[in-house]
Amino acid sequence: MRQELKFGERRFLITINARIAWWVRPYLKVVRLIALATGVNPDMDKVTRRVMRGIRTRTVSRPSH
Repeated sequence: MRQELKFGERRFLITINARIAWWVRPYLKVVRLIALATGVNPDMDKVTRRVMRGIRTRTVSRPSH
């Protein structure tokens, strides 16, 4: 995702890169499958903590011309 931001007279191009680990999508599918099979809702705090371990973000800022 890219966004151009303006601070006073200066402009910056901000780029955010997100990398998702290979296991995040299968993990979410299994959590959903187990929830549907058992009729019990997962603990979303635990699911969120686990998934966030598999997501890495990087922000790059540089002056825009």
